[in-house]
Amino acid sequence: MTTPREMTGPELLAIADEALPEVVRQAELKMEQALQMALAGDQRASALAAAYGAVSAGLVAAAGTLGAIDHARTPLVTGLAIGAVLFLIAACICAGACRAISFYAAGNEPASIWMSANNLIGMNRLYCRELDVRLKRNAAVLQRTGRWTNWGQAVAVAAPFAGIAAYVAVSAYPGLLCFL
Repeated sequence: MTTPREMTGPELLAIADEALPEVVRQAELKMEQALQMALAGDQRASALAAAYGAVSAGLVAAAGTLGAIDHARTPLVTGLAIGAVLFLIAACICAGACRAISFYAAGNEPASIWMSANNLIGMNRLYCRELDVRLKRNAAVLQRTGRWTNWGQAVAVAAPFAGIAAYVAVSAYPGLLCFL
């Protein structure tokens, strides 16, 4: 026996006629929720990209100011610069998470359903199968963009620690500056 998660093409076409409208309604509701989740994920990723970009710009300004005052590459400037670069990378990764993608919405174009329009039950069966495919593709897109956002957050979390480590390393071993 197949579980609902394993149902594909032929099994979806075997849904009882009286249950079909409810199955289509539930699938369209899930499509709407997936679209809302995608919009929320894009909003979160773009807000993180903006915040990480602003932090990076602030760190670059601080490093530039300290570097201009001291006229030497100090450990603090090095730590700030490394933190700034990592925050900029995190911003770029999060911006990549909210790039334009192919995401499916509920509904259909009249040109793609006109051949089955004379049979409402048959049209709903085909539409139900199409919604199933769209839902699976949308889930894969949501998972991929979520991974990008998580990677951006991981780099941003590592940025201050990398900056501190660079500061400590250059403070302890000033000769490291020739490698940077």
